[in-house]
Amino acid sequence: SLQNWLDQFATVKDFGAKGDGLTDDTAAINRALNQLYCQQDNVQIRRGLFFPAGKYIISAPIDIPPFATLYGEGPENSIIQMVVSGGTGTCVAQTADNSQQTGIDIGNGGAITPTDINIINMAFQTLDASKNVFLVNSATNCIFRGVSFIGAETLDTLPTSTNGTGCVVFGSNPITTSDILFDSCRFTGTVYGAITSDVTTGITISNSY
Repeated sequence: SLQNWLDQFATVKDFGAKGDGLTDDTAAINRALNQLYCQQDNVQIRRGLFFPAGKYIISAPIDIPPFATLYGEGPENSIIQMVVSGGTGTCVAQTADNSQQTGIDIGNGGAITPTDINIINMAFQTLDASKNVFLVNSATNCIFRGVSFIGAETLDTLPTSTNGTGCVVFGSNPITTSDILFDSCRFTGTVYGAITSDVTTGITISNSY
């Protein structure tokens, strides 16, 4: 039936996100990720989360759990954007465990650490020059394809910037980040395209700008 066909797809707007460039969609996006990927172990409910073309305003980081697949209608069209003022956290989005715990709390209570995350054809952007764009922490076997990571710096501000920001920051606390692939991605508007002070293994960036 048509309904059965539609039930195969999950769009972030099903969970209350607007993507209108005005509404704060932080809670709606994190709720969608929690309900799709954190509530059950049944792999059959792990449908990809679709971001229709739009600008999704956030004021706190998006916590992306294991087995999540996020995809949009192109990095120029499906954009998650952190506002300039009022935002919390140090990045636009970050890897999380299946309890949506982040940072050094990843894996607490036996939670599944970030793994098998796929992000395709969308953009993550910050308008705050002091923030990183994406934190890949304690993650394994993840793929970013056709993703733009956009910082707030410009050609005028970058030469003298003291922010030390990165489009992608790799962390390995509490476990080593490994086997991460970036293909056909764009890194722009931060001091570093990719940066880490931790031990990582198997990080590949190809066909990217």
